[in-house]
Amino acid sequence: HRSFDQVDLHGMLMPSEKGSSIGAAIASSVTVPSNKVRTVTFALAWACPQVKFSSGKAYH
Repeated sequence: HRSFDQVDLHGMLMPSEKGSSIGAAIASSVTVPSNKVRTVTFALAWACPQVKFSSGKAYH
């Protein structure tokens, strides 16, 4: 599997290579004091009709 380490976020993005697999994740860290509420909002979108990994698993 590859990571996004080689992606230049200030320039052109590189397409994945045929036959390669890419996984991604998002995360956030926030401190919530006692008896308080904090909200973390994410917006995530992509076009990916089917993802197949070398293990044989496929996700839509």
